[in-house]
Amino acid sequence: MTNYIRAFSERDGWSFDHCVPAFPSRDETSGTRFSSCLTHPISDHFPRRRILGIDVIAATGADVIADLLARLAARSKTDVAFANANLLTHASRNTDVAQALSRMLVLNDGIALDLASRALYGCGFPENLNGTDFMPRLIDALPRGTRIFLYGARAHVVATLAGQLSAEGRLNVCGWCDGYTHSPSLLDEINAARADVVLVALGNPRQELWTAAAREVVSAPLVIGVGAFFDFATGQVPRAPLLMRKLRMEWLFRLAMEPRRLWRRYTSDAAWFFYLVAKQAVRTRK
Repeated sequence: MTNYIRAFSERDGWSFDHCVPAFPSRDETSGTRFSSCLTHPISDHFPRRRILGIDVIAATGADVIADLLARLAARSKTDVAFANANLLTHASRNTDVAQALSRMLVLNDGIALDLASRALYGCGFPENLNGTDFMPRLIDALPRGTRIFLYGARAHVVATLAGQLSAEGRLNVCGWCDGYTHSPSLLDEINAARADVVLVALGNPRQELWTAAAREVVSAPLVIGVGAFFDFATGQVPRAPLLMRKLRMEWLFRLAMEPRRLWRRYTSDAAWFFYLVAKQAVRTRK
């Protein structure tokens, strides 16, 4: 099958027709398919910690992955967001973002969320569930034959990731579309591809707003906003050295690599985030 997507870049003002191969698995007929009916209810059992009005689940990565696989098997529509300080700051300023997150499974991403949890609840999260580390674990756990649609990033980046995943031969990349494409038929393309999982790499809060707007149409059980995961997974953007990651200082490495783009996020926006957390802490202690 080949997905034909009309690409249009509003930024550059040009358009062209291109075909995106939907890389099949080695044997589509033997791929794992999922039951179309819900055989048992999935309990929403994870404890939550409310930070700036958003409920963030407190769980280990292994438990979240097990829960997502159960939701996938049951064809239970679930949207996932990775909440860092930047996303929650957007949510505090924009009710559309906050409403979108209220309908999602929100995971904690980064040291700022951990510090906020300690300030508000006296303890950190069980595990740092940042998308860059969590997504490879989830992808490895997906059943053979799972159909994945990739949406976002630059065309050569998403094409490279599609090729990487397809070369492994375990999952079925049923289509992809770059993040600079304006296509009225995109949602129909995703449904026609019979995607089980849609990974959306538009950056926050754009990917969360897109997911909320598209959810009624998109039939895939799992839609996950993955931020810069495509860039990291294909080596387009380097990860911080392992020691910096263990010390929870990857944000500093990213700031050094992209100071113009990330300066505000890690300075004034971060300061605003902690100011709002302090206000919440004061309110809850009255």
